Amino acid sequence: MRSFHDIVKELKEKYPETKFSECPKKEYIYYFYYNGQPVHVTHDINDPMIEKGWIKEMVCTNKKEIDNYWNKLREVENEAVEIFKSEVRHDFHSLSDELFELCWSKSYNDNHSSGYDEVANGMWEIVDFVDSIIETTKTDFINKIKNIKPQIVDVVYGQEPTLYDMINFYYNHYVGDSNLAKKYTEDYIKSFSKEI
Repeated sequence: MRSFHDIVKELKEKYPETKFSECPKKEYIYYFYYNGQPVHVTHDINDPMIEKGWIKEMVCTNKKEIDNYWNKLREVENEAVEIFKSEVRHDFHSLSDELFELCWSKSYNDNHSSGYDEVANGMWEIVDFVDSIIETTKTDFINKIKNIKPQIVDVVYGQEPTLYDMINFYYNHYVGDSNLAKKYTEDYIKSFSKEI
């Protein structure tokens, strides 16, 4: 996986017309007023009129150039984040999209002040923790299902119950919410099927 800095560097090279090394310096024009009328206009910050303390107005003359610089920089950084996140996603391909987003959000909140590379590094610890919870929950659930398997043979007319039958029975009789059974995806059910 490439570092976030390397991705940003590559993307900046796609826009040679933008000099990302430094933001353009603000350039001002100064208007001096006397009795409400402009009496002097200068670009020189050291103009002696400034010292006289007349009412003056500072107008940035290259605001559009500066705004374009920051807009382009944000555009590059946003694109870099998407690329970087997709590369991190590849390292955690076994996670569902929803679970990956939860882990990424947690790691971002904990580590973003140290940069996106640290967000990626933080993912490993978070995902290990999540995996351990999933494995414990899965084992616990399998054991509960195995324990109720004999009880539901009669429910399915004496036939060997399917995993769906067991999950449905469990949530109907022990949790009291049959709708929860519907939340299990086919992949989730298949992951249990060999162990029961």
